[in-house]
Amino acid sequence: MTFYNDNITSIKKGSSVEADYATRTNGIIYILDKDSGRYVAFKAFLNAFKLNVNPMVELNESIFIIDPFVSRGQSTFSYSISLDVPAQDIIEARSNLAKMEELFRYIGTLGIAGNPRDNTDLSKFDNATECVVYFSNLINKCPNKPPPIYPDVDPELVSKAIQDNGITGIIKKVDYKPSLDTGFFESSHSFIHDRVTTQGYEVIEGDSSTAYLPKHYTLDLELFMINSHGSLGPYWPFYMEIK
Repeated sequence: MTFYNDNITSIKKGSSVEADYATRTNGIIYILDKDSGRYVAFKAFLNAFKLNVNPMVELNESIFIIDPFVSRGQSTFSYSISLDVPAQDIIEARSNLAKMEELFRYIGTLGIAGNPRDNTDLSKFDNATECVVYFSNLINKCPNKPPPIYPDVDPELVSKAIQDNGITGIIKKVDYKPSLDTGFFESSHSFIHDRVTTQGYEVIEGDSSTAYLPKHYTLDLELFMINSHGSLGPYWPFYMEIK
């Protein structure tokens, strides 16, 4: 069984009004790591959303014909998302930062928190890390029936629902931008570390320092879709039933 951390799967660390509204309207963006089945959940405060379609078209000209011959391959698709991630209080700020840490580890081939990869040479990573992203009808494989995903049920069921209905892809870029205008919460942070002394190194347990937790940050990411066209439902990409 995969271990799930409430800090990264929950959207209820801040305003209950916002969390209830997001749950009721399916206004939650889920990003899942296919290797571990773990996921992070963000309330969908969208700054920007784009679906980019790139048809593969080639023009082959010949001296024997006037009009060029047009050949066409499979189109490629990518999503661009920009999210506002505000924190109502220090508890939500800690949760929001934990979500970014988890997301960076998914994409950065570092392994999930608490279970890092071994010190492996970069040449050992033959394949890009695959993620699955789900957001209501906007990032969805769009099968026959729209499936709302509720964050309050068993995380194993949420993980399966994301994988069954979300878009699989490679996250090509992540930009994490804390807002300096709104500033940071300051929190006491205990940790275990090595300290240099005149006698060498010693382990210090329970030392405390100040942790800086952003009151607000912006998350921008680009997802390159790798789903086959055959895996997409009849109402992809937006669940609009066109007859």
